[in-house]
Amino acid sequence: MYRIFKLNIILFIFFYQNVFTQEWIRYYGLGPSVSGHYITEYYDKGYIVLGIRDYQHGWIIKTDINGYQLWDIKIGNGAYDCNLNNVELTMDSGLIISGSITKYDQPYDDPFIIKINSCGFLEWCKVLHFPDNDDYGQSVKCTPDGGYILLTFNYTGNPSEKIHLFKFNSTGDLIWQKNYTRDSLVFAEYVRKLFVDNANFLITGFCYYPNPGQPGGWIRPYYIQTDTSGNENWQLIYSRNTGFGYVGEAWVSVRDPHNNYYSSGRREGSPEFIKFSNSGNELYTQDLFPGAEGGNATTIICFDDSTYILYASWTYDGYTNYMGFIKSDTLGNIQEIKYLPNPDESSVWWTAKTSDNKILGVGTNVIGSNTRIVAFKVNSELEYDSIYTNPFTYDSLCPDSITSKTIDPDCDFVVNVEEPFSNPETVCLKVFPNPAKDEVTVEFPKYLKKTSGSSGLHITTVYHQWKSAILKVYNLSGSVVYSSEIPGSMQQTKIDVSSWPRGMYYFRLVYDQQTIAGEKAIVN
Repeated sequence: MYRIFKLNIILFIFFYQNVFTQEWIRYYGLGPSVSGHYITEYYDKGYIVLGIRDYQHGWIIKTDINGYQLWDIKIGNGAYDCNLNNVELTMDSGLIISGSITKYDQPYDDPFIIKINSCGFLEWCKVLHFPDNDDYGQSVKCTPDGGYILLTFNYTGNPSEKIHLFKFNSTGDLIWQKNYTRDSLVFAEYVRKLFVDNANFLITGFCYYPNPGQPGGWIRPYYIQTDTSGNENWQLIYSRNTGFGYVGEAWVSVRDPHNNYYSSGRREGSPEFIKFSNSGNELYTQDLFPGAEGGNATTIICFDDSTYILYASWTYDGYTNYMGFIKSDTLGNIQEIKYLPNPDESSVWWTAKTSDNKILGVGTNVIGSNTRIVAFKVNSELEYDSIYTNPFTYDSLCPDSITSKTIDPDCDFVVNVEEPFSNPETVCLKVFPNPAKDEVTVEFPKYLKKTSGSSGLHITTVYHQWKSAILKVYNLSGSVVYSSEIPGSMQQTKIDVSSWPRGMYYFRLVYDQQTIAGEKAIVN
């Protein structure tokens, strides 16, 4: 009996030490080009890990709550590059994913989004194709109306128009697109991530901008806030008006319960904590590791009202490297650091908070000439999380077991994205015959196009779908002689003008309280 009791004690100690106190570090894949880009909690408390494998495949990995792989989906066929940047859980518990693909324009990248249902099957895939140009799908987010907003970079190749938003409905139909033309003093801008809430979108990146009265430019955090229709609220070029070069960049932003924004980034060599208001006013910056060189804070999480979790890497001498999770207060004062292993061979590209307040991180680990995805999980005290031994039910929304597979998607082109720019006829209102006597035919534009913006940022909007617009006709005195609501599906209409006095008339198509297109006509 004593031997059995002693054996049970030894087994318990061994089990406790190796299960409950082990480091929560997971590795996936090993090959010449494997990289982890994104991680998020799934509806069943498992996790979705996103990355690439051998450049030719986007890689979706589903794990259990302990990070052990359950199944995976590879996107591609090995003959083209497929890079996946981020994934979001949709309202129907599927996955919406953004990235770039060279399948249709090799060797050039095209932005694309892909919808996977809760059973791991492809629902739809859309590609935004612009020939002979590298352009990238940076970030996709779910919108409150059940649709999706896609942030792309460098679409069209226009050097002054690198930032774009595309709004899709739940079935992948393009609703509108926004092209943002930057201030003439801004150059070499780059955008990374998109933050979405019920009222606004926030684009985060960096740009170069000169100090007042000086040539050239300094690298600075760059933000654009829009409403949920993509119309600019403000743009913020951090430290533009303070007379000193910021020499830094921003990676990703979050918002606190008091409507202030916080960003992770860098200034010179130090990982940086950046704060600004919901109205675009600079509030505060803090070097996390003053005197560091080559450092960066690439992610940030609003953990609660007073606490933020960042991931950062840094060095002081260029030889000894550090990386870890940083717990900070709202002023960027470090409260705690969780140092992660292998800083010379590893990096973290994304972090996420789970529903039970755990922190996930995913990135890339280098092993010789090969790489693999690495994932970490810590609790609110920045200690490695426990291993759960109680059973969980995974993929419960799918009637059958999900098996690993490879998908070579036959993506639909989002047709005619460039047509409104290359063919002006498609955005014009036409009235004929002109002059007219008894009747005129009004032919409506194929697309509705408008230009707006302030503060040096000009926005061109093209509506691919709309419910209705208003056709108004004015006489020379400015009085409205005709007004009618025009459904978006209507291509043309006829108007009886036989009783109109002779003279010139102005035809105006109004959408969202703005004249979109117009034409003059004479009635004899």
